[in-house]
Amino acid sequence: MDNYLFKNRSGLHFFLLSAGFACAYIFLDYLSDTKFAHNDFAREFSERSLASVLFLFFAFVVWRTMKRMKSVEEKALEHDRKYKTYISNSPDPIIVCDRTGKIVESNPAMESISGYTSDELHKMLIQNMWSKDSVKEGYSALAKMLTADALDVTLKFLKKCGAEYYLSCHAVRVAEDRFLVMCRDMTSYVLMDNHIRHIHNELKEKVEEELKKRHRQEHLIENQKKVADMSKLLSAIAHQWRQPLNILALYNIDLQDSYAAGELNDKYIEDYNRVVSSTIENMSGIIDDFRLFFAPDSPGKEFNIVSELTDVMNILHAQINYLGIDTRFLCKCSKRDQMCSSVLACPDCSYRDVYVKGEQDRFRHVILNLIYNCIDSINEKAVGTPRYRGKISVTAARSDGSIKVVVADNGTGIKGDIMDKVFEPYFTTKEEGKGAGIGLFMARAVIKEHMHGDIELRNTAEGASAELNLPVFSTTIQ
Repeated sequence: MDNYLFKNRSGLHFFLLSAGFACAYIFLDYLSDTKFAHNDFAREFSERSLASVLFLFFAFVVWRTMKRMKSVEEKALEHDRKYKTYISNSPDPIIVCDRTGKIVESNPAMESISGYTSDELHKMLIQNMWSKDSVKEGYSALAKMLTADALDVTLKFLKKCGAEYYLSCHAVRVAEDRFLVMCRDMTSYVLMDNHIRHIHNELKEKVEEELKKRHRQEHLIENQKKVADMSKLLSAIAHQWRQPLNILALYNIDLQDSYAAGELNDKYIEDYNRVVSSTIENMSGIIDDFRLFFAPDSPGKEFNIVSELTDVMNILHAQINYLGIDTRFLCKCSKRDQMCSSVLACPDCSYRDVYVKGEQDRFRHVILNLIYNCIDSINEKAVGTPRYRGKISVTAARSDGSIKVVVADNGTGIKGDIMDKVFEPYFTTKEEGKGAGIGLFMARAVIKEHMHGDIELRNTAEGASAELNLPVFSTTIQ
């Protein structure tokens, strides 16, 4: 406390003056107790001096109190002047309202943006300035402001002329029944945001419409591809039927000759029925394979990939052999590669229970398209290449969480300048009328979009290969 007094000049003056008064009072009191105490003059002088000291002391206290009160009042006036200056000169709209929303103060920026005069604003509630679109949100914000003492909200307001504008309002409590609401004009930002949202919605609708058109186009392309594939498969079936038809024709001629020679007996009829029935059953099986190949499947169906590969290879085997092309299907399901003709024919195949998820018919068409591309490449290379024999191999091998299918040939390969274009729709290197350029485009769409896998083409030492990586959906392999 002593240090404080000596550091403060006013406090030091007050301390010294009080000490002087105290010393004077002690001296006069001493005189009243000495030999001068019986002197009436001394006694009267002492009493008057004491009264004067007390009067001066209390006068000084009153003076100091009034001076401090005046200083506090001046500081309050200066603070109020700065406060009003800040509000008046602020470029952003500011109002002061009570807890009911009645406006008690406003600045010129608020009067400018609203179109109301100061007197008009001070007769209004802030609720009277809201647009109908913001009434519900505004009352909710007002209720939160009374309980939270502070609030940030953006509302739509109406000018005196009826035009709409947006204000971002930050309200804080400055007194028991006073709230300072500092605003910022957000009209241009909100209108820009609304414009951007409108453009976004229009673009979204256009994108959705374009996607629908694309899906319709892809569906049409897929149907066209199926028709083309069906034509090729009919040719494959014709090759597979040629042998059993020849057998039936030979037995029919032999039947006529045996009848003319009188050689028909029970054993002949029994052998004839057995061979003819077996041949017809074989032809019926070919028809069933063809029908199942084009049978539509429900989306998301699980199927055994090795079984599908063997079925496709069995259907095309006769036609490919007729063209003088060697084929083989290698299943890397054990420590050694083994040729597979069907899943049933390989009871020890560890891939018997490996399933992928997708649409079987679309997957069949992908494999069919890749094999026919191999055939075209081999036929192109065979022209002018003596002692050349084409080879097509299909390999299935499982890796961590996926199964890889590779369709390879020893044909012409893929030229480097078109490697990046082969998956584009309607891109083809074939002669006009021999290819629409949609096979690989549809193959990638099926593998990537429908089966969540990947497909990649690359050149090899002998020709080219297509590598499919598909996620395994389920398996019993431990």
